[in-house]
Amino acid sequence: MLHKNIILLLFLCFPSLVRAQYKEQVPSLSHPSLQIGASVGATASQVLFMPSVAQSMAQGIRVGLVTTLANSEYTAFSLEIAYSQRGWKESFAKSRGEELAYFRKMSFIDLPLLCHLYYPINKVKMGVKLGPQIGLFLGESITAKGEAFTPKEQVRHALKVVNRFSWGLTGGPSLSYTFGGHSIELDFLVYYGFNDIFSTTVRDPYSKSSELFGLLKLNYLFRLL
Repeated sequence: MLHKNIILLLFLCFPSLVRAQYKEQVPSLSHPSLQIGASVGATASQVLFMPSVAQSMAQGIRVGLVTTLANSEYTAFSLEIAYSQRGWKESFAKSRGEELAYFRKMSFIDLPLLCHLYYPINKVKMGVKLGPQIGLFLGESITAKGEAFTPKEQVRHALKVVNRFSWGLTGGPSLSYTFGGHSIELDFLVYYGFNDIFSTTVRDPYSKSSELFGLLKLNYLFRLL
């Protein structure tokens, strides 16, 4: 009976011991903390053409898996693999008579590697994330309405993606809340692509076709170490 009481007492105290351990273990270079989790969010994107093209923000979804390594209260690094939708949505003048629409949605697998700089206030951390991002183009879908497209618009709509590998810089503000061994993060990030997704030689209609998008996402992480 005494053994059963001891086991029951340890079982009841275990969650408190774990919470106390997480509270006492401040990440450091010698004892970093490791978290893994998932993210879900939405994108708003454009393609930066030159000459410019009238556009509105194209919306898409983004889901991913995240791992974060913290080496102090103020700094951490994260690596994420994510499926992302982005592209461009053209704007047409109403004076053209016929209702026109064109939206090209492109799918990517993204790998951002971000540095986190935080200022902790109790369980809340405010800061920024910044780092490089690479991606791989998977495919695309096109939604078009109307037939009165100009020859120049038809040429643009027929462009094929030639650079399947994307790379650029992403960053922005971040807010996180930690409880026990869990964290919830809210990020607003902006990505600027350094590569052109279409051919941009002197014979092509555009000298620039790089990506720009904003991302609002929510991360849930739980601590392993």
